[in-house]
Order: sequence, then C-alpha cells, then structure tokens
Amino acid sequence: MKDYHLLLACDKYYLSYMFVACQSILNGIKNSTNVIQQDEQIVFDIIIDSSVNKEKASELAESFCKRNDFINTKFVFYNADENEFEEARGWGDHQTKSAFYRLLMDRFLPNNVHKLLYIDIDVLVLGDIRELINTSMEDSVLGTVYTHTYWRSDYNAGKLYLNPIKENNTNKTVTLDELDYFNSGVLLINLDQWRKENTGQRAIDFVHNYNPIVLDQDTLNYVTNNNLALDWSWNFQCWMFYIDKDSLKSDGGYVRFDSDKDKHQFKSRKVYLESVYEGLNSCNIVHFTYSKPWKDHPFIPDEGRHFLFNEQLVKALNMWQEIARQTPECVGVHIPNTTIASTTGDILNHTSLRLTKETKQSKKKRRELRNLFLSLIGVLLVLQIISIFF
Repeated sequence: MKDYHLLLACDKYYLSYMFVACQSILNGIKNSTNVIQQDEQIVFDIIIDSSVNKEKASELAESFCKRNDFINTKFVFYNADENEFEEARGWGDHQTKSAFYRLLMDRFLPNNVHKLLYIDIDVLVLGDIRELINTSMEDSVLGTVYTHTYWRSDYNAGKLYLNPIKENNTNKTVTLDELDYFNSGVLLINLDQWRKENTGQRAIDFVHNYNPIVLDQDTLNYVTNNNLALDWSWNFQCWMFYIDKDSLKSDGGYVRFDSDKDKHQFKSRKVYLESVYEGLNSCNIVHFTYSKPWKDHPFIPDEGRHFLFNEQLVKALNMWQEIARQTPECVGVHIPNTTIASTTGDILNHTSLRLTKETKQSKKKRRELRNLFLSLIGVLLVLQIISIFF
C-alpha cells in the first residue's frame, strides 16, 4: 500500500473544521485528472489534546471514510500532552495552542513514515496533494512558501527580532531574515531529515526560551534552514488577494514564488500579480490566513484601499462554506455565507456591527479604568486611616 500521510492538529474548537479540510483534500484528488491507484491510501494523522473526545472523533472519522469510498482513507488520532506548552502563549479567539502540536510529530509517527504534508485546517484544497507529496526534497527538512512580514511590530530593516522570555537572562535576541521567512500553514516535511537534525526537540526548546509572535511559525523559521521553496500555488495566502491596484503600475517589491533551491531567485511582483489576476484556476491550496471562512465578514469595496481580488477571495470562501455544508462531520458550528457588501444597506449594516463592537470594547475599557480608579481610592483611604491611628 502506498500511503500519503497528511498531518493536522486541532482541539475541540476546531474539530469540525478539521473534517472540512480533510474533505477538501479528498475533493482535490477526486477532481484531478490523475488516476487513483487501488494501492493508494490517504492517511490523516490527527494530533488532538484532552479537550477532544477521542471516541466521538473516531466515530466521525469512520463515517467520513465510508462516505469517501472512492479512495482508501483512514484516520489515526494521537494525543498531545498540552502541558508541554503550558507556559506558551495561545493564538486566536480561544487562545488555542494546537499550532504547537506538530512539533511533537516525531514522537507519534512510526519510523516507516518518511515524508508527510502538514496542513492547517483553514484551507481550501483545489489541487491534488499527491503531486506535492511526491516532490523530491533531497536533504531539505521542509518544503515551504514565502510570506510577508512588514506588518509585524518586531520588523526592522528586513529583519525580525525575537526576544527571549524575560525571566531567562541567558539568551540573547535572535533575528530572522524576511527574504527567507515562510508561512507554516502548509509544510512538506522530510521526516527522516527532521529526525536526523532533532528539529522537533530544538523547536520545543526554543518555545520554552523565547516568546515568538507567530508561535510555531517563528519557531520553525528559526530552527530550520536550507528549506525547499515550493511554488506559491501550494499555499496561496489571503494577503496575496489583498494587493493594492497601484502595485500593478510599478515593478516595486520582490517576492519569492519560484520552485527553486536557490533562495535568491525571485519573480517580479508585477509579473506575479498579473498571473494570479486570472483567478483561482492556478491555485492548488488557498490558505485563509486572515479571513477565516467560518466567520461572518462582509467585504466592503474601497475601504481604505482597493482590494483587487475581493471577488476571487469571496469565491474561495464560498467554496469552502459549501464543502462545510456538505460535510456531515462538521457539526454544531455556524457556517456563514460571505458576500461583498454591494449596497448601501449592506455597508451600513456592516458599519453598524463594527461600531457596536467598538462601542462594547470602549465600554469594557472604561469599566476596567473605573475599577482601577476605585481600587486606588480604596488603597489611599486605607493608608490614610492607618496614618491617623498609627
């Protein structure tokens, strides 16, 4: 049996969305022109924590496999020890730490697994992942796709500065080069080389000693090098949709997108923009890095800047949402229907929701300041009483 291993990680908050990602992966295979061989099997290696009911998850996985009988499929669940990252910072609305669980992969996966594809759950897979997994990696630990860094508070003159945890005075600030910085949402992993270089343990040690802004992504960027640059189509991130129209008018800026071991070969951003303007046809994996497909967020044209690919991004979001509705294992969650705010009413509704949210946040801050002020008054009164009697 030729196994294709897919690694995903989740806690209870994202279990339903994990099944949507798996369904999307199988749809990409089914819709491709590549022949499915009888001896091929898709193995979903899922790392979960104690928040997930493993028995219930296994029942859902069994249902999933029965529905998708066009290809051999199985799920293997592994339990991560979340205490390993007890002191690490969480991410997102639920402060989840599941992004770190992939760092433990070599503890779980058997030695006969030599290569696998890690993939985040916030993806729409349009291509055949077997093509990606069959990519030759030689001695590279990871196959990765570039991402931008200019938005970060620790960005300065082409470098990212990662600071050690304050309590630890023995470590110094380290830097990452923006030109080599990759997104960790889609990773082709040479597990033999990962084990050989002790990547997992070195990554865990880094998490315990540093305070990375983008959690596992910063960590993996620091502990790995000489990675294989994958074609951008295998991790087409949301920021790639958010390109200002003016970017098409000049040749400014360079981004690495070519599949080439030479890290200094770049494709002009203008040429890149012109190629992706054709639509989603050239994308194998759309990665919803900012615009999560399970959240309500109407898009407003001309808000701050012209989003050139609004329609294409909304199309991708709608495709994911349709898959979610057709995935019975995606249970107990709200699936929105993302649209572009095209009428005055839509824009006013969106603005009202945004102002309501801002008002609630403002009220919360005022309450916190008031409580702090009252506490200070209380302390001052106590001190004054003490001074009178003593």
